[in-house]
Amino acid sequence: MNASGCNISIHNGSSLLTYMIVGEDGNFLFRNISFGDGYLIRAVPTDAVMEGGNVSGYTEWNLTFNLTGDMNIDIAVPFYNYTPEPSGTLSGRVVYYNGPLDGENAANITVTLFDPGLTHPFDSTVTDEDGRFVLDNVSFGDYIIVARPVGDVRYGGNESGYTIWRGIVNFTEDRDMFISLRYYEYIPPDTARISGNLTFSGGPLDGEAAPGSTVEIYKGSELVSALQSDAAGTFASDNLPCGSYIVVAIPPDEVVDGGNRSGYTRTETHVNLTEDTSIDMVFGYYDHSTRISHPEIVIVDEEGNPLEDVVVKAAIGGDVYKAVTDENGRAVFTEFTGEFPDGTHFSAEKNGYGTAEWDKGEDVPPLKKEEKTGNDIFLYVLLAAVIILLMLVLLFAFRKKGGKMVEEE
Repeated sequence: MNASGCNISIHNGSSLLTYMIVGEDGNFLFRNISFGDGYLIRAVPTDAVMEGGNVSGYTEWNLTFNLTGDMNIDIAVPFYNYTPEPSGTLSGRVVYYNGPLDGENAANITVTLFDPGLTHPFDSTVTDEDGRFVLDNVSFGDYIIVARPVGDVRYGGNESGYTIWRGIVNFTEDRDMFISLRYYEYIPPDTARISGNLTFSGGPLDGEAAPGSTVEIYKGSELVSALQSDAAGTFASDNLPCGSYIVVAIPPDEVVDGGNRSGYTRTETHVNLTEDTSIDMVFGYYDHSTRISHPEIVIVDEEGNPLEDVVVKAAIGGDVYKAVTDENGRAVFTEFTGEFPDGTHFSAEKNGYGTAEWDKGEDVPPLKKEEKTGNDIFLYVLLAAVIILLMLVLLFAFRKKGGKMVEEE
């Protein structure tokens, strides 16, 4: 059959020299072509198809030649016959197995067909209200089919629910499958571990581990575990009954946020313990010098409780500044701005307590209650004796008056 309508072209390298459309007789003629090497003649039929594609038809034809004289070339345009790979329909039904939906159809479940390496998804669909799915035109071969339930959970995790189903399919003919989505029930352990890492943030130790820190673990208000972090700033407490805990971490040489010296402050976090849990805790840095306009001092007793109405004095040379503590034990020197200079001497006084003294750079000592002296005890005894004597005198006088009244009758 003559290849009428075919496009015939002559090329020299990448340049198109000439072309023509073949008539009904299938003949073509090119004149005045210079002699030379490396010519290319190309025939492109009408509605040409690509060889290797998924459509049958006539494909492009090419020939490289050297022109040394008149030439007659017969062209047979090749035909590409597409043979589709054998394929079929993969269908099935998905149901729930065990758990609260046991036996029910698994609607809206995503079903995906993968290669055996689970790297390339070939096709995917969603189950209907009856739990059914259909994948058409699936080429025969080996696959892995994956059914993923809505809100799937990990088998062996800490949450109950339905898990992902995976299966190997050797697909050689139409096939209808039955898939059961299994239920995983999470049973919390009786005890678990709380472990963690402690680090400093800000200040001179920024980013470093926090060894020697105290870690206290509370269940409600009850202290259930107390330990210290190791040289790497880590800690661990085993065999804790599962439940809710508060973990408090206290750095070495702890300071109070808003106190009268710089340093690292304690931190805490809540843990809902259902399995072994690791936490990261960070000690923040409190910079006293940047947070105050007036210096402050906190006074506490020997048990660490804040003391109110303590008179605190700061002596700088011949000047003395005074402040009185509030209910939080904090004395604010409103008459002085900035930080006290080196060499400042402090004292704190309160009725019933001994006087405390210290210099700047030293820790503020707690106030100690005054012990009863011998003179105090003597005064208490004497007062009690006077009271008893007065009561005896009054009793005697009352009885004497009563006797005279009897004699007058």
